[in-house]
Amino acid sequence: MATMVTEVTGRARGVAHACAACGGPVGRGPAEELWFYTRVPHARHTISTALARAGAAPTLDGNFVKVAVGGAAAPDPGAAAPLVDAAAGALSAAETAGVTVAWIAAGADPFLAALAAPTLAALQVELAHRWFFRLLDDEGLSMHFQPIVSLDPDRPAVVAHEALARATHDGHILAGDALVAAATRTDLLVPFDARARLAAIEGFAASGLAGLVFVNFRPSAIYNPRYCMRLTFAAIERVGLDPARVVFEVVESEEVADVGRLRAIVDVYRAHGLGVALDDFGVGYSTAERLLRLRPDYVKLDKSLVAGVAGDAAAQDAIAAIVRLARAEGSAVIAEGIETVAQQEAVRALGVGLAQGYLYARPARRPVVTWPG
Repeated sequence: MATMVTEVTGRARGVAHACAACGGPVGRGPAEELWFYTRVPHARHTISTALARAGAAPTLDGNFVKVAVGGAAAPDPGAAAPLVDAAAGALSAAETAGVTVAWIAAGADPFLAALAAPTLAALQVELAHRWFFRLLDDEGLSMHFQPIVSLDPDRPAVVAHEALARATHDGHILAGDALVAAATRTDLLVPFDARARLAAIEGFAASGLAGLVFVNFRPSAIYNPRYCMRLTFAAIERVGLDPARVVFEVVESEEVADVGRLRAIVDVYRAHGLGVALDDFGVGYSTAERLLRLRPDYVKLDKSLVAGVAGDAAAQDAIAAIVRLARAEGSAVIAEGIETVAQQEAVRALGVGLAQGYLYARPARRPVVTWPG
């Protein structure tokens, strides 16, 4: 996965390499000082006062406020973070957006560095999320798998597994939602999505699990499907996985505004022999009908429908309508979020053929399925 950085944008590629070198923020190499640049005298005074209160020894130099953060041989982003937080905390949000912060190595020209420097607001985010930068560069993602099972009462079986990203930070296991939030906050959704796809493919191949693997992706992270996916397709070939066993699942498909663009992505997947799934069906019926024209192989019901299906006539009507639409397009329906036998029996009665949820197994590296009695 080391070569995966070639899939990402120029900024993200700089992030990955910078983190590999020192664990620090975008585009900075060895440095000994932080230089805060602003042409607003009040902001310079406020920054200087805040840095002094944080225990630093700032100095004023024209439009710059300078403060030492460590030796040139070993810059310390951990030492810089509280100083950046102190400066940002003393200013308004608008003011932090108007201040740039340059990491200055010995002998460097601070004026040239300031031209390419991030804003104070951006640097604060980068330093707070340096664990996420390291995670991307050090291939710190792991994959857990959750089974997708057949609801055929005569032949219950595991037919697929969904790959779900996990990572460890500060001794806690972070699930996909927390990782996506960090990727969004740092503007690294594109490299995160690409890393997660590769981790899913490689992890599934190494697991020896049977059936299909569902791999999540976000259309917003695929700006050019032929370019963005080329290493993903190469990984499928490298690990010896039959492309017919790989299903790419569109995350948050109900929020897709440009169905034509999504169709272009789907066409590339199909040209490589891969399956396609769409999730979160049921929130917007008209959107679901429009997306089903893409003829996905699978659609996943929105969890909010499944949660109340056992006693909610409106949810039952919505699921029945989606099942009819899906069948007309040749798509199989998956009920995600099944936690009780009552939910299982309700969706089965409505014609849903596949299910996924805690009733059968929680996500794990090697999940063990429990069949309800």
